[in-house]
Amino acid sequence: MKSNALITPTVRLLNRGSAPAGFWAFFRMGANYFDSLLVQELPPGESLQAGFTAWQVEGIGPTVARCSLAWSEDNVPTNDTLTRRFFIRGESFRDAEALTILAPAGLIRESLTVVPRAIVRNNCGSAADIRIGFTLRDSVGPVYLDTLSRQLAAHRAETIAFATWTAAPAQAYSAILTVEMTDDMYPDNDTLSRSFGVASAFHDVAATAIVAPAGRATAGTIVPTAWVRNIGTYPETFTVCFRIWRGQNPTYSESTVVSLPQDDSLQISFPAWNALAGIYTVNCSTALAGDTFPENDRITTACVVETIPAAPGWREVASMPLLPSNKPVKDGGALTFVPGTGRIYALKGNKTGDFYQYNITADSWRPLAAFPEGTEEKTAGKGAALTNDGQRFIYATKGNNTFGFYSYDCQTNTWAQLADVPLGGGKKVKGGTALAYVVRRDTAWVYLLKGYKNELHRYSVAGQSWQTLPAAPVSARGRDAYKDGSFMVYDREQTLYVVRAKTNEVYAYNVQGDTWLQWTGTLPLTGASGREKKVKGGGCGTWYSDALYCLKGGNTQEMWAYFPAGDSWHEFDTIPALGSTAKKKKVKGGASLVSVGSAVFFALKGNKTREYWRYRIPGVIGVAEQPPAPGPAAASLSTVVRSVLYLPAAAVTGRRALLLDAAGRRVLLLQPGHNDIRRLAPGVYFVHLTAPASKPGTSPTDRVYKVVIE
Repeated sequence: MKSNALITPTVRLLNRGSAPAGFWAFFRMGANYFDSLLVQELPPGESLQAGFTAWQVEGIGPTVARCSLAWSEDNVPTNDTLTRRFFIRGESFRDAEALTILAPAGLIRESLTVVPRAIVRNNCGSAADIRIGFTLRDSVGPVYLDTLSRQLAAHRAETIAFATWTAAPAQAYSAILTVEMTDDMYPDNDTLSRSFGVASAFHDVAATAIVAPAGRATAGTIVPTAWVRNIGTYPETFTVCFRIWRGQNPTYSESTVVSLPQDDSLQISFPAWNALAGIYTVNCSTALAGDTFPENDRITTACVVETIPAAPGWREVASMPLLPSNKPVKDGGALTFVPGTGRIYALKGNKTGDFYQYNITADSWRPLAAFPEGTEEKTAGKGAALTNDGQRFIYATKGNNTFGFYSYDCQTNTWAQLADVPLGGGKKVKGGTALAYVVRRDTAWVYLLKGYKNELHRYSVAGQSWQTLPAAPVSARGRDAYKDGSFMVYDREQTLYVVRAKTNEVYAYNVQGDTWLQWTGTLPLTGASGREKKVKGGGCGTWYSDALYCLKGGNTQEMWAYFPAGDSWHEFDTIPALGSTAKKKKVKGGASLVSVGSAVFFALKGNKTREYWRYRIPGVIGVAEQPPAPGPAAASLSTVVRSVLYLPAAAVTGRRALLLDAAGRRVLLLQPGHNDIRRLAPGVYFVHLTAPASKPGTSPTDRVYKVVIE
């Protein structure tokens, strides 16, 4: 562990009893770190991953972490404490580590030729020479020894193969791996040993590999597949089982009987599994009466099933089509994601009517009915913007110095011209325009920031008419212009955030009271590049989870996020300048950014390129955003709480309620009524309500509410 790093001490707690348990957990490290948390109720048989207060790693050298539990009703206190020794390294840290012995292992047939193999690692910050030794011992002493030297790159692990060994005679052995490095500062990890056996005749079958599902997989039909092997000296007929769990709940279980000759392997495919998005534990096991070495009968792995299979970071995906206009994306380019269809819809802008649908899973585009010229006799240009109702209808301004306002029906692939944008101060719609769909007291509105001045209007979807609202704030210098690159993002609760181009000022508008808040923020001028950059043409934003995410535009590559709960900005990975066009293209007019769910975003760069990019925040499951539920709004929950979190009974009836931290870790099992949260650190949390599946094979019904604990 590197000195000065910021880590979150984390442990997994398990209730092995037969009744719910409420207890304290304590975490200590070194002389200066101590933290505790209260687990109010952990159901029997369930586990909880608990995170403690973040720790700034300090010092250099060996340190001990200790977690202990305190519960007055615990009948087996011997497993209430866990310790782990680790080493804090500085910049000049030197260490070689014996990581794993791969072979020989388990039970081996006598006279078999074995290649001893092991993994070692250089933990230094630079390349280093390591001397590696491998010894085999029986009950009397060494029977095999091989040594060699390797130079390993900084922080590099490598698999080492040693000289062959003939497994004989039949008896018990131990394999010993050693590493040596000059000035090694942490010798505790220099030696590793493992027991194994050699036999002349034995029964042994094993599950050796899980092919699918494993790692990351896409939701839908998956054929569970695994490899098994007869390691023994006799032909065997045995049972192979394949099971999948989601948490503590089994979701799949199949078995089959196979026959294998000695020293042979077989890949087995089981009946198909309908995989729903989530995190799963996957297990394959063998069952043979008289198995001499049952330790290798079971293999387990983890699998993350996603609706959006996406590697972390920026990746270029299929470019927007060139036809029908034969033009690239420029001013007026826009994206919107409709959860009800699971598709992204896009305008090309650049004074064209090109309009498309993008299939996220297939990474493919489909042309749709063109944006009509309408009474304006113009196509989409600077000032064109999109928003949608989450289910079926998209709303669009045409921009291009017009008052045109339209709706698009995703089901019928048809456009309809709606009431013109208000005349207001007399200016037509230009750059700096933005739209947001808001449902307030069961009434749907489309909010419009009308560029390039500071007019704010809203359109009644039911009444098909416009209302004028209080104008957006003037700048610190008293200017009312919201020029090209200004954008507006709705937090899906009660606040519209508006970012002004060329000043980087950020304002907030409360849709419940239709008032501008007495607050002004600033998108940072300076990012990782070290150069000051203002928001300009191509500036765009979207909302995901509890933050506003945006591209700065202005021929930059910067991506930022604003977290209202902490009133803080964070810069993310820059969008690559060089894409499939082999030309350096940064973000300018026509750019657009949209979120499609858990940490997955799609972006157009604009700037006369059709390049289309996907970004995924590392470490988060890619699950598409779900459409808003039709019907009455869910039971109301407080969004800012202190000391006590109150859950209305109507909101949780028939549901299991969990409180999760910002990283998705379970903190408390909640009950209807008052829940004591005084021991929790201030910050953003989520109330996760889960109802049982309505019928076998269907997924549970989930609801998630954000709360801020002060």
